[in-house]
Amino acid sequence: MRHIFLCLLACSFLLPGKTQASPDDSKPASQAFSHYLSRDEKGMEKSQTFTLSDKVYLHIQFSHLPKGNHRLKALWFSPKGKLQEKTDFPISLSQSQSYQAYLWLSFESRGWLSKLQSRSLSMPEFMGEWRVELYLNQQKLLEDRFSVQ
Repeated sequence: MRHIFLCLLACSFLLPGKTQASPDDSKPASQAFSHYLSRDEKGMEKSQTFTLSDKVYLHIQFSHLPKGNHRLKALWFSPKGKLQEKTDFPISLSQSQSYQAYLWLSFESRGWLSKLQSRSLSMPEFMGEWRVELYLNQQKLLEDRFSVQ
């Protein structure tokens, strides 16, 4: 039974000055990668601490992602170390380019919030330090931690 609702939204676009393919398409994407966590999809409320009513957004940006097919995968681990959610998202690029995306973890789901509210909004199994791992083409790019209070 799934207790967490996880969504993935990926938005790719070309950034000014980054529309041409790099002369070195062999450069690993992980060398041109940045990320941060926030409470909002625009990334204005950066945070490492969240509540059960927040969504946890993982923002990622590649300054150079080679053309071709890629797979972006995120693994979300609960405070008990259990793999709680995972997502696997295909990316297909016709040219090398900058690429931005965000993934989010929400503790509210169809019917789940009402079950949670009937028991307690401080369910211990979801409180504490979470871990998220991000992979591109089965290569681990990052591991980040955040807390839910």
